[in-house]
Amino acid sequence: GACRSLSGFATLTTKHVDVAECLIASIVTSIMMLSLKPFTAATAAPVTRSRSVSVRVLASDNGSSIEQGAKVKVTKAVKVYHAVGRSDGLDLEGMVGVVKKNVLDFKGKQLSANLPYQVQFEVDRNGKPGKLLCHLDEEEFEVVPET
Repeated sequence: GACRSLSGFATLTTKHVDVAECLIASIVTSIMMLSLKPFTAATAAPVTRSRSVSVRVLASDNGSSIEQGAKVKVTKAVKVYHAVGRSDGLDLEGMVGVVKKNVLDFKGKQLSANLPYQVQFEVDRNGKPGKLLCHLDEEEFEVVPET
């Protein structure tokens, strides 16, 4: 009927070609019927997809108003798992640290790091003082005013 065999394929038998061609024809017909089906009030509306894109705009001074050495306090729940002795994770919310560097500017080139601020925290490591470096976004902390 609607399916006919292809000639010129030495490795495929006529039966295989007929089956493959029928399958392809069936798929193409189904796709064509779906794309030509009119949308009415009784049928679902076509699905539209949207994608939001956030763009970090960099100024000439790498877009940062936070200086190296600034004291900052974490204002959002940020859990890190690389703290020594804290295999269950360490929540940084409420902790105060010092900005060590902003990695948006590397050797004169502008980078697009999603966590650009390297902040150092003083932590207790089994009774001993220790340091913990974490990368944070500007929205996750606030600068502590100097008194």
